[in-house]
Amino acid sequence: MAFAFLLAWAIIKVRRQTNGAIDKGLVMTSCIVVLDSVSRATYFTFFTGLSNDFADFADSAYNLAVHLTTITVCMFFPVSALAAIGHTALERYRRAAETDELTGLLNRRGLRQAIEQQRGSTRHGALIVCDIDHFKRINDGYGHSFGDEVIRGLAEDMRQVVGPHGCTARYGGEEFVAFLPGLDLVEARDLAQALRGAFFERAWVAFDVTEHFTVSCGVAAVGADDTRLEAAFERGDRALYAAKAAGRNRVFVEGGEINRDVGGHLQPVLGSVRFAE
Repeated sequence: MAFAFLLAWAIIKVRRQTNGAIDKGLVMTSCIVVLDSVSRATYFTFFTGLSNDFADFADSAYNLAVHLTTITVCMFFPVSALAAIGHTALERYRRAAETDELTGLLNRRGLRQAIEQQRGSTRHGALIVCDIDHFKRINDGYGHSFGDEVIRGLAEDMRQVVGPHGCTARYGGEEFVAFLPGLDLVEARDLAQALRGAFFERAWVAFDVTEHFTVSCGVAAVGADDTRLEAAFERGDRALYAAKAAGRNRVFVEGGEINRDVGGHLQPVLGSVRFAE
């Protein structure tokens, strides 16, 4: 009985930390152990007459019940434990394969998997493709170690700005992508503007750098008929390249520039920029 109560206390402590089906199965198996111990001890103590003679105990129904339940638990408990350990290890390897080591964001593979999962419930949305301006100059002027810090800084800003609106990834080098399910171009543009402003305002004084750095963004819609995500990525890339060509530190959407500077002042649209669909 004391063992049963100790195990029950442990189950209560960990029940809210169970995530996958394997973990829940392990907790359920532990609950079976508790119920078996309590019910068996209660029944044979209060509702049956037991002899104190060992020979009577060996031939008793209680001893048979102990053997049967012990064998059953010994089968299920270690199998559940091994399954939980294996599942945890596989999840760790999967996350490592889908996560960028430098920033902790998704990598290219992880982003595509996340998009496919989210598009199962939402068939439309938007993409933000962004790139740190003059990144080679940053690496050459301040060193690759500081360049990594700049990449981490943009990753942190993306976490803060995009947040629950979607998923973010380091797509390669200094290029980042955010997928925003259910958002239209205007909403995605506003998030891109917020990201651009947050990154510009980021201070680097801890690294003895007083310069401000900028990011350019391209925004593209992801429609319900976009069966190939590559097409949406290409549209976002074209908008990004147009923002770079127009002077950097800008946000372009499909069809042209919609831009404000960090202080909130309108910037003129540079030419009539259109993209072939």
